Amino acid sequence: MGNIGVLQKAKDLISDPENWCRHALMKDVKGPDGVKTGVQFCSLGAIIQITNLGQQWSPAMDTLTKAAKKLGVPDVVTLNNYSSHEKVMEMFDLAICMEECNNA
Repeated sequence: MGNIGVLQKAKDLISDPENWCRHALMKDVKGPDGVKTGVQFCSLGAIIQITNLGQQWSPAMDTLTKAAKKLGVPDVVTLNNYSSHEKVMEMFDLAICMEECNNA
């Protein structure tokens, strides 16, 4: 899967704010009874989940980092942890657009 596919699938994974988290690659979501009901991912955690690379760096992360910088934030982690979900989605859209322009 190419970078565009990785970025789009990662974005899709966290497009619902209920599936997105801050300050962790991923978090278990538990219901009121303490039973696990799902998993939330941060921006990088979503890419790791899609690529199955573990802690290895994916080239898609480089593009996401460039997108964060274009949005005036030094890196993906800072944008994910201290910005809105809407801003995270904007970062993914910009990264996808950057990849599409590079492949044109």
